[in-house]
Amino acid sequence: MALLLAQVIFGLSSYAVNFFLARSLGPVDYGSYGIVISMLMLLNIIFLSGLHAAVSRFVSAAPENAEAIKKAALKLGLLLGIGIAFLYFLSAPLIALLLNDLSLTPLIQLSALAIPGFALYPVFIGFFNGLRKYRKQALVSVSYSIAKAVLVISLVLFGFSLFGAIAGFALAAFAALFFGLASSFPKRSESFSSIALFKFALPVTVSRVLFEFSASAGLFSVKSLLLASELPGFYNAAFQLSRLPLFFSYAFVSALFPIISGSFSNEPREKTRRKLLSALKYFLAAILLIAFLLYIFSEQVIVFFFSSSYLPAVLPLSILALSGIFTALFFFLTAVLFAIGKPSRAMLLSLAVFIASIALNLALVPVHGMAGAAFAIFGAFLLGCALSALVVWRSLRG
Repeated sequence: MALLLAQVIFGLSSYAVNFFLARSLGPVDYGSYGIVISMLMLLNIIFLSGLHAAVSRFVSAAPENAEAIKKAALKLGLLLGIGIAFLYFLSAPLIALLLNDLSLTPLIQLSALAIPGFALYPVFIGFFNGLRKYRKQALVSVSYSIAKAVLVISLVLFGFSLFGAIAGFALAAFAALFFGLASSFPKRSESFSSIALFKFALPVTVSRVLFEFSASAGLFSVKSLLLASELPGFYNAAFQLSRLPLFFSYAFVSALFPIISGSFSNEPREKTRRKLLSALKYFLAAILLIAFLLYIFSEQVIVFFFSSSYLPAVLPLSILALSGIFTALFFFLTAVLFAIGKPSRAMLLSLAVFIASIALNLALVPVHGMAGAAFAIFGAFLLGCALSALVVWRSLRG
């Protein structure tokens, strides 16, 4: 319940920020914000998925080594965070050039400041998740959500506009890091190998980065392949709303992960399958309800939250709302593969979805515009769900 509440707060804060910025910045600057933050979230996934999953799995398997695992993960996260932030900062001009908008360069460089914070606070989320201390895990997540909303909205209101929005997003990660440190006092412990964490985290990280890029590929395609400067803002409005089923998935999967991992390691396969099928029924009921409500009321939702100036986002939202079913289900199924110790299989599935997403975007966006981008995501994740369902079933058959 605590994790679900934390995810509700995360979703509400994210949408509050997006609705505020869409109205305050206008479609053009809101589109630029969406591009920069989408790229930053790809980097966040490296740590939020990889280190989180690795720490959670090792801690749940050996709670007596939890403190040593946490310390090893913090050292690894600090090293990776600083290194990736430096490389990302230097790569900003090239990334902006590839997106056909050099004005994005300073915004991308500013966003690089968030990366060290993103590298460290997920360690505490995985630490508490592995120990099944869900309330503390939820509090760390909530601290990030609230800090993000307060900082982004405040800095924009104080007149810092687009730069303030991105700076607030970056600073929020450090607020969550501070709360994680305050909630988990260091204790003496034995050493633990950072290499073991890295080996597990790497395929998880690659899988989740490919997943996130596949889902965001439509936004990047609209930005780089279409000339109208306001289209990325319209598409980003639809894209953010369509992620509602995925936000639910984050909380559901986070609670399910240690349960499936422990069951697979210690119980008969039949019992693990029963637990998984039971969880899947509730999961599907929730995401189907969210997705179909978005589909039916797509126009009303766009006008209510973004204003009538964003009406061109209605068509892509109606398509993305349905694709959100397959996006969330694919996230669920690959998380099951992580939990049972098959991250390499999840990585290969994510690679297949990534290739399909890129190919479909390149084929459909130049011809069908924003609707083509939405259909590309639909097709890529429909394929991913079919393949991942088959792989999960075979993995649990023995």
